[in-house]
Amino acid sequence: MPEVSSIISLLSINNFVTLGAAFAGAALAFGLERYQRGAERIDNNVVAGTRALFVLGRMFDVLYQYQKEIIDPYRGKTDAWLNTDTQLAQDDYAFHIPFDDLTFVLRNDPTTFQLLSLTEHRFHNIRSSINARNELVLRELWPKMSDARIPVGAAVEEVALREFLGTALTRKLEGTIVSLTDLVDKEVISVMEAYEEVYLSLKRIYPKEEFLRFKFPDDSRRHQPKGGSDTPSQ
Repeated sequence: MPEVSSIISLLSINNFVTLGAAFAGAALAFGLERYQRGAERIDNNVVAGTRALFVLGRMFDVLYQYQKEIIDPYRGKTDAWLNTDTQLAQDDYAFHIPFDDLTFVLRNDPTTFQLLSLTEHRFHNIRSSINARNELVLRELWPKMSDARIPVGAAVEEVALREFLGTALTRKLEGTIVSLTDLVDKEVISVMEAYEEVYLSLKRIYPKEEFLRFKFPDDSRRHQPKGGSDTPSQ
């Protein structure tokens, strides 16, 4: 019965075509889903990298401002321990790098990931030192001067003031400002260099993507310590 055979063959071909089309459609959908997941992953990584650069930029701003507005006015002066101003503490949340979202950096460039971790650690140590000096000034220095009716910033003979405040307090004040000056000068440079390293690393990982490009002030290196910074190089 040739007619029946022809009909069976035609049905078989139609079924094959239908199955083939269904398979192709499923494969295309799967491929599209994989592509979308890959694109979403890249987008998320670019956002995380940009956030890390933004935090580094914020860290630099804080350190640079402290250096220029708090340290520099009394830099090298004998009364720096006494008259260097205090600075209000800022919220910690704005200065945390999103390490949980930067595993792609750890996987592709572990040295840069370590640099990020060390930079954040040093920055928070410096902020702790700044806050400790603020506490020393606000809770010990100014109350003593207030008790003696000595206005802040008043012209007072330094020898007599040292004697009045006591050796322990004056040494603490001197030590903290010397240490802070050294730490801040080094870290201003280190954060800039860390920013550049992270930016270049992100561009190596995703050369076609755009990342935040921060422009540092022209005088950022004016107090660069001799021998350069202590930032580890890649």
